[in-house]
Amino acid sequence: MKTLAKQNTGRCRRAAFTLTELLVVIAIVAILAAVLMPVLSTVRANASSTKCVSNLHQIGAGMARFVSDHDGYLPGPLASGVQAYYFKADLDGVSLGANKRLAVLLQAYVARPLQSGGNFLNPVFVCPAAKRALGLDLNPAKPPKDEPIFYLLNNSVSDTAAHGILPFGHASKEAEDQAAPKRLATLASRINRNLSDVWMIKDFDYDIKGASRYPGSPEHPVHPTYKSFDHGGATGALKAHPGSYRNTLFFDFHVARLTLDDKPL
Repeated sequence: MKTLAKQNTGRCRRAAFTLTELLVVIAIVAILAAVLMPVLSTVRANASSTKCVSNLHQIGAGMARFVSDHDGYLPGPLASGVQAYYFKADLDGVSLGANKRLAVLLQAYVARPLQSGGNFLNPVFVCPAAKRALGLDLNPAKPPKDEPIFYLLNNSVSDTAAHGILPFGHASKEAEDQAAPKRLATLASRINRNLSDVWMIKDFDYDIKGASRYPGSPEHPVHPTYKSFDHGGATGALKAHPGSYRNTLFFDFHVARLTLDDKPL
């Protein structure tokens, strides 16, 4: 019995981790985590970008159907910022004014929105990468105080006379040619480029040259990710990661990725 007790005690002692062994295991786990974190971050960023591309495909398909159903006319008049939220007053035509929402005009052509009372949120008009970068928890019941803009409309395309043509019109303009949306065929005839070379909608951020500032919208490009760095004494300021790009829908309804200087990847 004593011998057996001694043997059991010895086995228990041999089964226990030493401090050195425990530290080795912790070090291995830390190394694996350091190796896997960038990989997981890249996978998540690519998944968000893929979903963003899918959103633009859906918007493009809805836009094409709208044009087909409206004698070739693009939707409008519209402001440049594409908003994901809209409200009962928008549907009633009360609050549209100079800021008609694309989500309202395309509501019959894209995925059904989420609804809470008189509030609507269409996830198709939300870039998931921007949503994650901004730390937003979007739902129709509680629209954010500063409604973000995730996508930008190309609301001024140069024609052959070097004048700006407004494809979607703009309700704040007085001239009929500027206020009313255009036929897609008219746009094609007035520019000296193929529609496949002219962007219609792309990811929005303040780094876009000449972009208006919308409270709560992304400061920098969100694909593939944000990167922390020190800038102007502000530790942790956000900047575009090297290799960033913007997902883009073109007037021929194809989707592609453009670098920050508008060159295709």
